[in-house]
Amino acid sequence: MAIYDSQLTVVALYLLIIIAIYSAKFITPLNELLQYGKTVSQDVREHARLENNLIKQTIGFISKYFVVPKAWFVHFYITLFALSSLIFLASFNEPISSDPEKFKNLILIHRLLWVQGIRRLTECLTITNFSKTSKMNVSHYVVGLSHYILVTWATYLGLSTYGSHQVPNNYTVFDIVLIIGFAICSLLQFQAHYHLSTLVKYTLPDFNFVSSPHYFYEILIYTILLSFAIKDGFDMVSVTFFTAWLFVISNLSISSLETFSYYQKKYKEEFKLKWAVLPGIL
Repeated sequence: MAIYDSQLTVVALYLLIIIAIYSAKFITPLNELLQYGKTVSQDVREHARLENNLIKQTIGFISKYFVVPKAWFVHFYITLFALSSLIFLASFNEPISSDPEKFKNLILIHRLLWVQGIRRLTECLTITNFSKTSKMNVSHYVVGLSHYILVTWATYLGLSTYGSHQVPNNYTVFDIVLIIGFAICSLLQFQAHYHLSTLVKYTLPDFNFVSSPHYFYEILIYTILLSFAIKDGFDMVSVTFFTAWLFVISNLSISSLETFSYYQKKYKEEFKLKWAVLPGIL
């Protein structure tokens, strides 16, 4: 029961964060909280200073002064790597339900998240060029950090639900296809991040199809993780990963729309892409 209650907590927290993200997008006074890095303009800062409306003044004050360095993005991947590494030390000898196949799926999710944490942390430390002046609102920082805590917590709870004494190695063809898909998406995301790192800050990247392919590949990566969580039956473990996936697709879709709008306003006719993150959809 304690595990089930914890899983409900993960789901509830994810849903609250998702509601907060959509509120910031569709409630006009909160829009400024979505902006960070290149999408924050001097006009927005000046508007926040001059706005007479008390609510908008408050939001403007928060968006201007409640900020942290964008370089703190690295904390997200330190958290993911550290918490995923701690799971290696855990034992899962008293599962609620003995299901070797679902336990195998959770093991694979854990290993892939651990690899994702190592890769993204390495990228942040070696190729990402964080401007010393680039900031993000503290709300972005809290949301990002919360996600990586919640997704590793969901993984631990899933392993605790279906744990066993042995790590299974009976991989199916579908398992292998998903793992290969994860590797391809990781490589393509790395290429997109590397391309961004070679640009002069805030210049127009040379991407095809969508303006934020790194977000597109992140969505695919979490779709692969969700596939492992649901392919042998939908249960409470699956629900936790579904809400994690829903958070990722919501958060990155809205972020990509902000970036798309920035490119349209700044580069006008020079910017020719039709899609922000999901080809043919968004």
